[in-house]
Amino acid sequence: MVSSVLVAGGGVSGCVSAATLAQRGFEVALVDRAPDWSHEGPTITLDTDPGVLLRELGVGEAAHSALVPALAMRLQELAIEVRSGTQLLGCVAVDRHVEAELSDGRIENYDLIVVAAGDRRLRLVASDDILRSRAVDAIRRTLDATS
Repeated sequence: MVSSVLVAGGGVSGCVSAATLAQRGFEVALVDRAPDWSHEGPTITLDTDPGVLLRELGVGEAAHSALVPALAMRLQELAIEVRSGTQLLGCVAVDRHVEAELSDGRIENYDLIVVAAGDRRLRLVASDDILRSRAVDAIRRTLDATS
């Protein structure tokens, strides 16, 4: 059974989470509040955890111009739906799904929501603990591979 995932936030953490989950068979959509999310990509603040990681790898700010377009192209390759100008306003677990309230007025149901916006941590809201564990494990393995 394919699980549906909404990733809120089009920065590095959100894009990496979306790509990681899509590569592991999840059906993923990504929303970002930026009105024009294109190959120019979202703004990346390099003093957040992803920026520290880039500096530790020795690429720092030079990576910004190459990283964001590469992530955007990878999301396209993985057939991840990206909706710009849309923000997650709230979410709540209801029965066997998580209900997402979006700024475009839509209410949508997902099995898992990954919030990767506004701070340095990922937050996962899942319809069940097994699904949450699968997603956390997939993301952790990807992050561990970079360290």
